[in-house]
Order: sequence, then C-alpha cells, then structure tokens
Amino acid sequence: MTMDVDMPLAFREPTISATFTSGSMAYSLPTMDFGAQDLKQRMEALSIKFDEYIKLGRETITQRRENWLKALAENKERQTKMERDLELYKAEEQVLTTTIAKEKQEIYDAENTIKQFTSHSKMMQEKINELQKQADSLRREVNNKRQAKIDSAKASERQKSKNEPELRAFQTWLSFKIEGGGSDKLAFTFTHIDPNDWNREFTFVLDVGQRIYQVPKCQPMVSNLAQLLNELNEKREYSDFINFIKYMRKAFKETL
Repeated sequence: MTMDVDMPLAFREPTISATFTSGSMAYSLPTMDFGAQDLKQRMEALSIKFDEYIKLGRETITQRRENWLKALAENKERQTKMERDLELYKAEEQVLTTTIAKEKQEIYDAENTIKQFTSHSKMMQEKINELQKQADSLRREVNNKRQAKIDSAKASERQKSKNEPELRAFQTWLSFKIEGGGSDKLAFTFTHIDPNDWNREFTFVLDVGQRIYQVPKCQPMVSNLAQLLNELNEKREYSDFINFIKYMRKAFKETL
C-alpha cells in the first residue's frame, strides 16, 4: 500500500531562491531541509507493516471463522446425533416403562395368587388336621369296636361252649331242630306236638340279619306271633331266646 502525503506548504523543500527587497538592500532566503524524504520512507515502512498486520488479522479472522464454522458443523452434527439418541432413549424409556408396568402388574397378580394359595393351603391344612382328628377318632372307635367284637366273640365262644350242651338237651326235650334258612336266617322245626301224628312238622324261620328280629315264615301261623317277637326284641338275651322257642312250641300246640 502506497500513501501519497501532501505536505504543508511551509514544509515543502524550496527549489528556488526567494528575493526579499527592503529598502535598498536585497536578501536571499536560505534553503531549509526538513527530512521529508526520510519521513516518506518511514511512512511507507509503516504502511507496509500495517498492511501485513491487516493481512495477518484477516488470515486470523478467516482461520477463526473456518474453525468456528467447522466447530459449528461438528456441534450441529453432534446435536443431530444427540437428538436421534434422545428419540431412541425416549422410545426405549417408553418400552421400559411399559415393561415395568407390566412386570408390576404381573408381580401384583403373582402376589395375589400366592396369597390365595396360602389362604387355600391354610384352609386345606386346617381341613386335613380336622380330618386327621376325625380319622384318629374313628380309628379309636373302630379299634374299640373291634376289641369289643373280639371280646364279644370270646364271650360268645365261652357262652356257646356252655350253651351247646344245654341247647342239645333243650332240642331233645322240646323235640325241635335248628337249620340254616338262608342268609342270617334260622329255620326251626318242631315234632311231637300233634298227638295224632308225632312226626308232623311245625316250622318257623327267624330272621336275625336286622336289628329287629322278624319271622318271615311260620307254618302253621300262630295268633300271638307279633307279641312273642316284641318280647324277644326287647332284650334279645339268651334266656329270652330260649323262652321264645318254648312259647312258639306252645303256640303251635294251641293251633290243634
């Protein structure tokens, strides 16, 4: 850059001699050197340095602008990537939120199911305990009944051993015999009742399979059979059974 400096008139280098006339005397003005050439060179050097400074400043600004644009582009790219990542994270967050809500519901349902199973298990355990108590009670009752039956069977055997001789004598004395008349039935046949025919048979069947003894068959029929059965069913002891047989023979005899 070149600067044209217009120097003031007073500082211009004189090129001609000025003549000053005063009265009769004539004077010549001296020639003065103010260093204009040196000043011009210095100004040119300053201008060059200033141009270099401006150029360096422009280059610095250009470089900074390029760096700024590059950083801006990188930041924009980073921002775009972050926005994409943010959208992805939001989508993942939504999926995770839905999954967590579903898992919470599943946990809630599982806890309710466990509570129901626990309550049901407790009820079942209580029922099992109650049934166990009932089973123990029934077992004791069965054992007691079994023992009572065993004791009764032993007593019956002892009584049978005593009754058999007596029964045989009784059968001979009353002229009757006992036979099986079917399931839980005893058939009694009497003879020596009819004086016109000692071999004539008078029979009845005693059903002992139920709690109340019954006579489903009686030949010939006797009029006081119901009364005799009631007396037998009141106690059903051995002596009552013997009396029932005696009274039935007497009733058969009364039919003649």
